[in-house]
Amino acid sequence: MNISEAAKLSGLPAKTIRYYESINLLSPPRRAANGYRRYAQADIDILCFLRHDSLVLILTSVGFCWVCIRILSAAVLKFTSW
Repeated sequence: MNISEAAKLSGLPAKTIRYYESINLLSPPRRAANGYRRYAQADIDILCFLRHDSLVLILTSVGFCWVCIRILSAAVLKFTSW
């Protein structure tokens, strides 16, 4: 799915998704032949997790770095079905 579909499914603006990619909170997606981003369901799951109750804002406000947030989100998604 492309970024607009990912934004719709995750509830996050496309700009936020691009920002999360730029700070490596979300792995860079595959690219289609035309250069458009292509997201997998696993990417949407991560975005939904990060959107949940403004989790990123809460974790950064208490001192979590971006790397820690990425590790935490990967661990939680590995052991739960979102």
